[in-house]
Parts: sequence; structure tokens; C-alpha cells
Amino acid sequence: VHQQVIALGEALGRRAGRHAFVSTISVYGENVPESGFTEDAELVEPDWDQTLTMQRYGELKVACEQTVTRFDPDPLIIRPGYVIGPWDYTERFTHWVRAVLSGAPFLAPAAEQPLQCVDGRDLGAFTVGCIEQGLTGPFNVTAPQDPPTFSEVIATIANALSVEVPKVTWS
Repeated sequence: VHQQVIALGEALGRRAGRHAFVSTISVYGENVPESGFTEDAELVEPDWDQTLTMQRYGELKVACEQTVTRFDPDPLIIRPGYVIGPWDYTERFTHWVRAVLSGAPFLAPAAEQPLQCVDGRDLGAFTVGCIEQGLTGPFNVTAPQDPPTFSEVIATIANALSVEVPKVTWS
């Protein structure tokens, strides 16, 4: 929540120099045109509440992005999609691997929902490279132009594990 950004900014003061903030592509909400969008696309309205809720995740991140500018008028803003890879303790991606491997029926997002992934190591390298180059402003860091759908990702996981895709209820 934005209060954490304030606390960090105040603790670091002027010693911080340039700021880099890892946000999310969820700041764009669900009104994304099929043709894609750029970093200039309209953002959702910020949520200034101090309650962390995944239903308002994008709105909370917009508030954080705006708060960073209190400490650096032109920060580097990184907007990744689904961050995956080694040491990802959120299990946002490995959950689906376990679900497929279990063979039990499971509930998943819409089958045609694109899954915009980025490996955390690539995200880190990209962010450090931007800092080293002195870049500022927002950067979308997501999958290729035509990301796989959620159903394609589930099928790829099953294929990699040499198992059948269990019964999936797409929501």
C-alpha cells in the first residue's frame, strides 16, 4: 500500500538518489484494447485505502506509483506481468504445475485469458540495466506480443510433465 512507499521514502530521504518502483500491468485494469497498449494507456483510479486486497491490486499499485513521485519526480516504473521463476515464494505459477500434476479437477481463470509472464531473473536484469542507463518513466515488462492463453499454458505444463490435463473448470 502507498503508506509503505511513504515510510521507505521518508526513511531513505535524499540518500536514495533515483527511485525504481516495481509495479504491475494490473494498473491498466481490464479495459485493454485487443491490439495491445503502450505505457501511455489509461490507468485505473488510484486506491488510497490502507487495506491490502487483491481485488483492488491494480488500484493500490497506481497509488504507490503516484506516491513514489513525492520522493523522485521522474522515477523508473517497471510494470511486469506474472513474475515467475526460481525463488518465487508466491507460488502463483507453481500452483498450476501442482494442480496439473495432482490429476484432480481444478478451477482456473478464463481459458482464453492471456498469461503475461516474465522470469524474475530477466525482470531483475532488465531493471538493473534501466537503472545503469539512467532511464526513467514507465516500462511494461511482459510476455511476447502474442502471449499464450491460460489453457495453452495448462496444456504445456501437462505435456512437460507427461500427464493428461485434468478436468478444468474455467471461470
